[in-house]
Amino acid sequence: MKTFFNKAVKWQYLHANPLTHVEYLKQDDSKKIRSLTAVEVQKVLDNSPEWFYPILFTMLYTGMREGEVIHLEWSDVDFEKRVIHIQKKDFWMPKSSGRGIRERDIALAGELVTFLKMHKLKDKSPSPLRGEGAARGDNWVFHNPDGEQLKPGLRKVFGRITAKLGFPEVTQIHALRHTYATHLIKCCKDVAVAKAQLGHTDIRTTMKYADMLTDYQAQAADLLDYGVGEGKKPGRVVRVGL
Repeated sequence: MKTFFNKAVKWQYLHANPLTHVEYLKQDDSKKIRSLTAVEVQKVLDNSPEWFYPILFTMLYTGMREGEVIHLEWSDVDFEKRVIHIQKKDFWMPKSSGRGIRERDIALAGELVTFLKMHKLKDKSPSPLRGEGAARGDNWVFHNPDGEQLKPGLRKVFGRITAKLGFPEVTQIHALRHTYATHLIKCCKDVAVAKAQLGHTDIRTTMKYADMLTDYQAQAADLLDYGVGEGKKPGRVVRVGL
């Protein structure tokens, strides 16, 4: 309708579009992305091509988006403070929202710090595949099989792995971010921490990743005790004023 009225304005049938300030209704028709189990995570890593393994490992331990991984440089990784800086660059911007660019710091697990240090040493060491044994000259953390900067399309590689392992319904590379979020919340039981790590502006977005919250609600319900249950006579109604 907005497009129709815009045409009417252009053709001078109307002075202004009456729907200019009317917002679209939000609809979520996207298929739910499930997270991988710990067993599935191990299978995916075990069956990953050598060049793809560091990418998978990092995404599973940080929840980084595809674009963030593709544009990650070693200058973004602070081993001393154990963080990865997701920050804007001259040639790339992190995911943005109405509140601006979503820059953030992702705290790194000790295991990932060790892994990335080893990966950097291997990545920067001389290799005859790069011509005359020269070390890689760029600053990218990850590369494609040809040694060039990664390009969008990691989903295809990931989909081939999951299809081979017997769960072809898991095709989107975003499933790795979903896996990180759900397992992080299970471990730390703190949605606010997960929100900061994932870079969400609204905690309700983070809550969508918490598949286990129903279980937490049941556990919380079991913990609630007013001390009126024991010794209660059969048939007696206990009234608790709240």
